[in-house]
This record gives sequence, C-alpha cells and structure tokens, in this order.
Amino acid sequence: MKNICIFVVALGFACVGCGHLNANCPAIASWSIAVTDSVDIDRGRWPIVARVKLPAGIDDPVFVLRREGRQEPVAHQVLAVVEPDVARRANVVEANDGLVDVCFFTDLSACGMRCLDLDLVAKSRQATLGAPELQYRGERFGTTVDAGAAEFAFDSVSGQFMSYVPQQNGRGEEMGFVQDHRRPVHWNPDVWIPSAPWGHVSDWDTSKPELTPDFSESRGPLAYRSVRRGVIPDSNETLAEVSYTVFAGMPFILETSRMEFTNDTVIRAVRHNELVFSRGIHTHGIWPDDTGKPQLGRLFDPEDPKKIYGLMKRLKPDIPWIGLVHPLGGYGIAIVNNWYGSSAPEGSVGPQDENAVYYLLDYGEHPAERFHFNFSYVCRTLLPPLTVVKGSIFAERSAFLAFSVGSDGEARYDYLLRWTKLLGSLPVVEVMVN
Repeated sequence: MKNICIFVVALGFACVGCGHLNANCPAIASWSIAVTDSVDIDRGRWPIVARVKLPAGIDDPVFVLRREGRQEPVAHQVLAVVEPDVARRANVVEANDGLVDVCFFTDLSACGMRCLDLDLVAKSRQATLGAPELQYRGERFGTTVDAGAAEFAFDSVSGQFMSYVPQQNGRGEEMGFVQDHRRPVHWNPDVWIPSAPWGHVSDWDTSKPELTPDFSESRGPLAYRSVRRGVIPDSNETLAEVSYTVFAGMPFILETSRMEFTNDTVIRAVRHNELVFSRGIHTHGIWPDDTGKPQLGRLFDPEDPKKIYGLMKRLKPDIPWIGLVHPLGGYGIAIVNNWYGSSAPEGSVGPQDENAVYYLLDYGEHPAERFHFNFSYVCRTLLPPLTVVKGSIFAERSAFLAFSVGSDGEARYDYLLRWTKLLGSLPVVEVMVN
C-alpha cells in the first residue's frame, strides 16, 4: 500500500467528566494522550480524535478527560462508530470490537503540543460544553448537519454527501447537483466495466434491499460520523466503504473511502474523489501551482452559459488540494488530499499508480433537450483499461472544505490557503496505556 501520510486525528464533544478522581470515582483504566502539531501557524481550537481499546465487558464507557496536571474536566464525546482503517490489507477483517474514538477540542499553537489524561470511570458528572454545537435535521442516511461554518447534507437514498451551504460569508444558498431531481455531489468510489453502466456508490439505494449498504452512525453536539459498507452496483461485486465525520464549528468533512475487488475484473476506469455540481454553481476550477499560489481555470461563463469548456486541466494525483470555486459569489469547495494508496496480492499484476491523474471537466455531452443535465466536476482517475486482479484495493483519506473567497485581490484566497494548510497536515495523536 502506497503511503503518503499516515495520521490519527482528533475531534471533540461534550458529555461527561468527573472533575477529579477520588474514592467515589475510581479509575477502571487510564491512558495518556499526546497531541503534536507540525504546522508553523497557530491552529487554534481544533477537533481531536483519540482511539482507545476498552477493557473486556465495558459496553457503555464513561470517561474523565483532563489536561495534564489539571483537575477540571474537558468536555468530550465518545464515538462508538470508529473511522475505518482504509489501508488494511485484502482479506483482513477489520477488528473494531472494543474500540471507541474519544473526541474533544484543544487549542494548538504553531508546532505545539498538548498532553491529556483519560480515565475510564464508573460514575461521572456533566462537564461544561464550552463549544458550538452541531444542529441536525433528518435521520440516518438523510441527515443534514449544520456545523456553523457550513452546513452539510447527506442523501436519504444513498447516504452520500448531497450538498453544502457556505455560511462563513453569510450566504445561505444550497450548493448541489440537480438532474430533474436532487442528486449527490460526491459520487465515488466508482468502477466502469465494459458493456455495463458506470457503477458508483452514489447508486446505493435504500428503497431496494439489494442496493442498501450497511449503515452505522454516531451523532452528538460536537461530532457526527457515518460509515457505510456494501457492494458497488454494476462493479462485478466490488466492495466499498465510505465514512464522513463532521465537527462543530468546522467548515469541513473528514472523508475516507476504500474499494476492494473480490473478482478479477476487466475495467475501463476506476476512480475516487469526485465532486459533481450543476453548471454555474461554480465558475472555475482551482488548484495550487508549485509555489502554492492558487490558479484558476474557467468551467462556466455566466455571460455565455451554453459554452462548454470540456476538459479544462489535468493535474498530478497527489496534488495537496484541488477544488471548484465561484470567485464572484465568494465561495467554493476543495478536496484536501491527506493520503491515497493501492495494493494487490503479492505476485499478481495489480494496480498501477503511474496512470493516476486529477482532472477538472465541464461535461457537455447531453443534447440540447437535456442540456440542464450537464455538469462540472473534479475527479481523480486511477487506472487505464486493464484487468484488476482479485484482492486489489484502492483507498484514500481526504477533507472536503467549504471555503469563503474575500474581496481583496491579494488576500482573497487567504481563508482557503490557511485551511488547506491546516487540513493538509493534521495533528498526530498518540495514545498510551498507563
């Protein structure tokens, strides 16, 4: 498996804390947590996720979290649904029994470090939240999460990322994709097999039992997570999983995806990291040059909406970030690339990375009578036509960032550059059993 960056990140939420340990609040187990940041700017208040393995027989854990050397409790949330290990090998079952993610917020200065103590206890009292809270509408597959800085909706049919509302600059419009009806903006992972329709995880369908993936979620005031696992439609039984995590006050979704081929499969394409929007929602593609300066390429002209720009740009697959933007509208969305990788069984001819590429495309193949079906999108394609062997895996970790665009010519993309820097190098979290 090709590694670009391995990390454990953190997050936060309110709930329970004991204040200090005493005879009435004994520790059943304890851990030390070290959070280390390598970014050379102040991160400020940031969500952290620390994964712990519970002792046998603990089904509903109660924790006390404290800053090292202090007695006051730190508000936190327990996520029983853990983020999948997308880099695991084929035919290795993910063992999540007894694992939970303990989520909290902490302040991090440039290249800073925080140490905390975590105790598993029998009794607790409520800790002060001290943070903005997530707001929810809908349930399960069709949940909408208002994080404050942005609102993120998920499709009730497939569970995929459906739309975003960029709220940093006061805008309230929903940015999405419509083809006669609302459709998800996040389509992949996907597989394209000759003589078959293109199969996307966005084709999962809760109205059809055979197309409904397994679903689990955790929700609370500071964090929301969903994980879905199932077979990609029209993919020769290729398995896929997708996870989303949203945090209070944060303008991004942490996302992971993984697909595993269960049969040798002749393919025309394999892709992930695709965000698709109706034409005009965004007018340009955006990406950094070698110096990190944002570059723009036009995908839509409001003065000439019938003009199709086609393939606008190809870029290296490990580019730090790439996105879609409406500069005059003052908003955009970017994919921040944390890690991607592929592997195949030893001794077989498996995935080849040299053909991977990101591209930005204004799609215009729908005829005049269905011109509104056309769309603009960004995607990472991974393979040319070939045979993918059984056991091959393609996986990635990313962040979907909703960002604002300023009016100042020199500083208009400062928000984007700050957040892509922070998301591109997430804090490292070490958990040690005491």
